[in-house]
Amino acid sequence: MPLVSILVPVYQTERYLEQCLDSLLAQTLKDIEIICVNDGSTDQSGEILRRYQAMDHRIKVVEKENGGLPSARNAGLDAARGEYVGFVDSDDYAAPEMFETLCHAARRDDSEVVVCGAHIFPIPPQPDPWLEQVLSPKDAFYPQFEPEILFGDTAARPFIWRVLVKRELIERNGLRLQEDIHIGEDNAFQFRLYPLAKGITLISDKLYYYRWAREGSMMNELYSGSDKRVKSHAALVKHIGEKWLEAGWMETMSMEFLQWSVEFLYDDFIRLPLSEKIPIAKELMPLWEKSGYYQNRNAMPVYRYEMFSYFEFLSQGTPISPKVSIILPVSGKPPLLERCLLSICRQSLLEWEIICLNNGASQEAYGILHRFLHQERRLRIFNCPKSSLPQALNQGIEAAAGETLLFLDTDSWFLSETALEQWLRAMQEKKSDLCASPSDRRESPLSQPAVLVEQEGWYLQNRFQDVLYQKELLIEGGMQFREYSILSGREFLVKCRHFAKNPMIFSQPCCAHQKAFHPDWLPTEECVQVLEGIQALLQLSLRKEDHILHRWAFACLDGHDLATMLLNNTLPYWMPEWERPEGENSQIETWELLLQIASLIQSEWLMEDGSEIPPALPGILQRFVDARHRYLSELSNRFDAVR
Repeated sequence: MPLVSILVPVYQTERYLEQCLDSLLAQTLKDIEIICVNDGSTDQSGEILRRYQAMDHRIKVVEKENGGLPSARNAGLDAARGEYVGFVDSDDYAAPEMFETLCHAARRDDSEVVVCGAHIFPIPPQPDPWLEQVLSPKDAFYPQFEPEILFGDTAARPFIWRVLVKRELIERNGLRLQEDIHIGEDNAFQFRLYPLAKGITLISDKLYYYRWAREGSMMNELYSGSDKRVKSHAALVKHIGEKWLEAGWMETMSMEFLQWSVEFLYDDFIRLPLSEKIPIAKELMPLWEKSGYYQNRNAMPVYRYEMFSYFEFLSQGTPISPKVSIILPVSGKPPLLERCLLSICRQSLLEWEIICLNNGASQEAYGILHRFLHQERRLRIFNCPKSSLPQALNQGIEAAAGETLLFLDTDSWFLSETALEQWLRAMQEKKSDLCASPSDRRESPLSQPAVLVEQEGWYLQNRFQDVLYQKELLIEGGMQFREYSILSGREFLVKCRHFAKNPMIFSQPCCAHQKAFHPDWLPTEECVQVLEGIQALLQLSLRKEDHILHRWAFACLDGHDLATMLLNNTLPYWMPEWERPEGENSQIETWELLLQIASLIQSEWLMEDGSEIPPALPGILQRFVDARHRYLSELSNRFDAVR
């Protein structure tokens, strides 16, 4: 009988499988068996397994139809003969000393469970700090189970692949992984395993190499779709709760389970549309009630009590399918946020939802969002603090449950309580896929060029926030916000207008907007983004033969404001990041873009309205030349002074 059975579930990992198997064959502990479960792979994984099996008798291959990761691991457990069982995923690999070190700790402490740390790769992309935390345990020994292992020591779970388990513990309790849980099945297994273990050891050694970012991997799927994640996590909580009630563990660990489970779900749960929140809340509240929620709630910290109150609030609601999804990014400390939210909540149209995108809201602003969340079931909050504004808006588009979308700013509000209802009705009557409402004029460095007052150029005078969009239009056209700084919204609206089959203008203004502050400079990177936006609009104008758009895009360059933005805090030479605290840097990329823009200009289009070609572009280019010459002259003078 081998000392350790290493279970390797395999599915479509031909690219990484050899590295995994090589790391196991190189283990310093030789008394092992490697049970590879081919879970119905259709790539070359099966051939690789058979080739390695012929190379080393310690490799055993189990073939089965595809049933998912839990069923593959269970097939491995059924075949295992070792005193201990370890788990390795086939797209990861192990340090040579991994299983020798784990076995040494198990025998030293007479522990039935040993947990080690793991290295995360590849980087970039940068993993969530939480992942680094849970894969960096501190040395600890628990002679018997304590709630701290599951609820306090965040590095003891999840991830079964860095855990060594005495097989007798698994078999004497008839434990297997839950095959109907496909995300978090190892978490569920640990919640049933740890309370039964006689001795649990944590070691700080990082002995496992975890490939955290791989297209098609379970973890990639987990992080990319919060809706699927929260539904899977809700099923996980329900499964664990029912098993713990059955085992009688709630009698002594009710408070720990309750506080863990609600915090585990809350941040993802508040993102869900109402139609999905309510069934989950209705399913979980009876479980929490059986687990002692009403007996324990007054002893909980206030923030956890409020989380439970929100689930309770939702469980008493009725699902509403929204007709309009209002997408509202919230950053900083917006002074008019409450007025904006109140104006939405007072609308006569009831079938709406608000998707609040928290991409850097102040604590005060988030407090307002949280208060409205607990009063208004139709509100959703997405916490995306590391996202740019275009990235956050794209998240909102993807998440929207309504057939029609509206983007608002926190300094916007509806002019009347019937505004949204009338606006949507007009759009539906005309079967329009893009419906604009008259927009207030803004003070902006890029607004109000000297041309484009005619009706056909409305999409260049409107804010993108003054338009109702059919979601189908955005999905079919692949419409997304691009990183064009202050031109992102304009470029988005222009693209949508050109793709729309039946655009229209509603006769009445529906929203008011507070005049916004616009800086007179941008960091170099944003100057480049603005020019890339102008370039994209000019290219679109050429493809669509849109003379009005062509003149407007060129007119953006015609004036002092943009030239000042391009030159202020932008230098005619390169600097390292640590020397440019305010983002100023080289003009080289800006210069190249200006030359590319110049090559797109159709002079005959610019003169169609009888005006002369604006001198803006030559003027900006000349200013760049002058700035660079001044720099070179100063540099020359410094050298002369030294000599």
